[in-house]
Amino acid sequence: MRKQVAMLFVIGMIGLGLMGMNMSRRLLGGKHEVVVFDRAQEKAEQMEKEGAIGAASLDEMVQKLSAPRVLWIMLPAGKPVDATVEVLSRSLSPGDIVIDGGNSNFKDDLRRAEQLKPLGIHYMDAGVSGGIWGLEVGYCTMVGGDESDFRYVEPIRKVQSAFSTVLYEETCSTHNYFYLSSSWYRYSRLIYKQES
Repeated sequence: MRKQVAMLFVIGMIGLGLMGMNMSRRLLGGKHEVVVFDRAQEKAEQMEKEGAIGAASLDEMVQKLSAPRVLWIMLPAGKPVDATVEVLSRSLSPGDIVIDGGNSNFKDDLRRAEQLKPLGIHYMDAGVSGGIWGLEVGYCTMVGGDESDFRYVEPIRKVQSAFSTVLYEETCSTHNYFYLSSSWYRYSRLIYKQES
């Protein structure tokens, strides 16, 4: 059982698209330290100007974080996340936490959690909604994973979230199942309105 902490975090953010960059900015605004990495190095350099710590590679990011490390992945679902998890699996230590914040297929999340479990690396999935308004008003998140990990990253969650809009489920991959279901509902409503 992890101890709940009320301190500032040093977190790694992997992927600096619009969402990843603004989530990093929000964390910096909450006085957390953020180590950032993106294949487009100029994005990391931009975030360095805003107070983040840049990393030129995933291995360098891991070196700049203290155990137990928390790394948040904000990449397109599928192969980009798989490749990142594969690299991290060779660098991280038991007790470290990897959070997938993209919209992965829930079956992929289950597979990745099982891949990392023998190494003692913890895996969480956290669907994030908020778009361009998230930086200002916060993000809605749906989180799946071990409850002790959920409590451990609470300082990060509180800064990121819009008020208390967090759905937590103990089973990893649950968030993406709910996220997929809610997306189907929203899109079906849009189609219905267009056809009416």
